[in-house]
Amino acid sequence: MDLADEAGALEETRRLLREGHAEILKVPLDKFDALASDAFPSFRRGVVRAEGCREVSAEALLQDLGDKPAVLRFLALLAERKKGYRRQVASVFRILLTGPRWLEAARA
Repeated sequence: MDLADEAGALEETRRLLREGHAEILKVPLDKFDALASDAFPSFRRGVVRAEGCREVSAEALLQDLGDKPAVLRFLALLAERKKGYRRQVASVFRILLTGPRWLEAARA
């Protein structure tokens, strides 16, 4: 992969994280079952891509995403209510919780 391709891949990862994060934070609890399945996929793809990124560490890409407790609650609720997503959610948790800021948010 040349430099331009790597830069494009990194920007795509950042875009997926931003958009997925924003979608997750917009899901109201009273419409969770209807909207959560649409909000999760781009965030999951962004997190998985961040883990595989060679240019920047996953921790660096994920650490500045805001409202970590709300994201973690969303993921826990998604795993609870949508059993088909449990393995995917577990994978996202595994990646997120390698970063100290996410781990701290989970402990709070």
